[in-house]
Amino acid sequence: MKHHILVVDDDEMIQAMVSFLAKENPNVRTTQVGSGMEMHAVLKSDSVDLLVLDLGLPDEDGLALARQVRARSNIPIIVLTGDHTKESLIAALEIGVNDFVRKPFDPYELQLRIKNQLRHFKPDARKQVQKSLQFGPYTIDTAARTLRSEPGTDIHLTPTEFSILSALAQRPDIAFSRNQMLDIISRGDEAPSDRAVDVYIAQLRQKIEDNPRRPQFIKAVRGFGYKLVK
Repeated sequence: MKHHILVVDDDEMIQAMVSFLAKENPNVRTTQVGSGMEMHAVLKSDSVDLLVLDLGLPDEDGLALARQVRARSNIPIIVLTGDHTKESLIAALEIGVNDFVRKPFDPYELQLRIKNQLRHFKPDARKQVQKSLQFGPYTIDTAARTLRSEPGTDIHLTPTEFSILSALAQRPDIAFSRNQMLDIISRGDEAPSDRAVDVYIAQLRQKIEDNPRRPQFIKAVRGFGYKLVK
């Protein structure tokens, strides 16, 4: 199984350099895109094992893109940036990126950083991510994007409802902030309102809670956001 590296950078020379470095390893394949919209399209249609992301993209803020990816996935992220300030480093690390490379960079250094991230890759990681998630009497199939109750009844969820529920279920008992949840439901240039989070949570509670007014599974964290309790 080849590792798949997604390179998101509008600089074609950077794209070519990263691709060349990665392709020295016969167990690696790469995809190069130049915008956040293209990044979302690849992540939606293909499995990715490492994301190399430029923070200075023309269409979207790179930090916002990193937040969106981290909200939905644990894939390693290496960010590239020409910003040498301490604030940019701290902001990236707070999001949960795995490594941080300042431009201009030594190609060999980047190659080593890519190898270090891939070294921790587990062959079954993709399968594990796509495995079913369980809470209470419910089973989530992340590959088929379905929710089923214990008696075997399928519960219809909208794509956004499924994205929220599966993200919460992947990290049970961990509170998600409202900003994190907005990142989960954001798609490209679409920017849902803060109120949208409450609306989707209310819809989910109607579908999975015996008493939506006194929820057993999706709990509010006062002044912060929501979490799922198994």
